[in-house]
Amino acid sequence: LAGLASGEPARTLDLAASTPLSTLADSVLWFAARNPAGREQIVARLAASAPGSPSALSAAAALRGLRVLAFALESEAAIAMPSAWPQVLARFAATSDAAARAAVEQLSALFGDKNVLARTRERLADSRASLAQRRAALALLKRAGDPEALSIYIRLLDEDAFRADVIPLLSGTDDPAAAAGLIRHFGRLADVDRAAALGTLTSRA
Repeated sequence: LAGLASGEPARTLDLAASTPLSTLADSVLWFAARNPAGREQIVARLAASAPGSPSALSAAAALRGLRVLAFALESEAAIAMPSAWPQVLARFAATSDAAARAAVEQLSALFGDKNVLARTRERLADSRASLAQRRAALALLKRAGDPEALSIYIRLLDEDAFRADVIPLLSGTDDPAAAAGLIRHFGRLADVDRAAALGTLTSRA
């Protein structure tokens, strides 16, 4: 499957669409999603919605494909956005499926969608949001490698719930506010966090 998905993604996805075995279809999609050409093909099919289109997927199949795509890329960092992704966003804009909404948001951030990244930064910075929501936002921004989140990471040094998580994310920055925040809190850090803070501070040299 891996070789077929890499070399002939269109044929691979035709196989996934034709098999009655859902586990096989999901495996085929997973392998295809692991390479750029396969992702382009998957996203193009997810975007297709015109009745009668040979590559169009039913609503149920599209939802399943979206979730498999997100699962296949869950360990990946920033990835180039497939060309048809804006059409996928439009297709799922009004979905009531919570899992689909979460998958769209995660993939959009992974693909560098500026609007989604901006909303995610807002959620992370919002002290009124739940801790779980803010932690999910931090994980997504970290995964996406969003450089515009740096100022928020610096502010989060003042929050006990996030301090240990953001210290490594400040590595390499030359913003003096980051160094000031690390030094201000250094005395109260646990040993492992002190080591991380020292590593972050020395990475600025």
